[in-house]
Amino acid sequence: MDKYFYLCLALLCHLACTSPETKISEYQHCITIASGGCVLAAHAVAEIDQAYLIVGWGDPSGDDIADAAITGLPLERACALRKRYGDFLQGKGSGAREARLSMMDIQIIAADSSYKGTLKKARKLYSEHKNPVIRLSGREIRINPSSYRDTSLRLDDSYTAIVLADGIELEQEHYSF
Repeated sequence: MDKYFYLCLALLCHLACTSPETKISEYQHCITIASGGCVLAAHAVAEIDQAYLIVGWGDPSGDDIADAAITGLPLERACALRKRYGDFLQGKGSGAREARLSMMDIQIIAADSSYKGTLKKARKLYSEHKNPVIRLSGREIRINPSSYRDTSLRLDDSYTAIVLADGIELEQEHYSF
């Protein structure tokens, strides 16, 4: 009976150590983000509170920490382009060129798992071509050297921003032009 108890205890410990739940802790200026065996150390570079028109949705880089990877256009820029060009996302005209210059690739790490439902809904709306707008509040972070199960990681740096989101709101389900 004792060997089964220790076997169950070992299994529970293993599951706890490889849990997909993201854990975030802060000490002084260092932010530690852990998910499964991946541990990232980061530091904040800017506070953000910004609404984005989602113009692209991809898969987060392979680190299993990010909850979403979007291409977003700041909403105030989208409004200015709409006023000037109408539906600036259609075609290859001046409005589309100007919009591309303002688009940002963003990896989103939800500080609270309750925001994952908001991201899921936004992704569904995007896939239905509804042009959703989300508001992100939190901090833009930079990742320090990191590891996965004691092996150093080289992170994909093709995304221009990584946001540790303390708040994610679906501001508009369908941005109309």
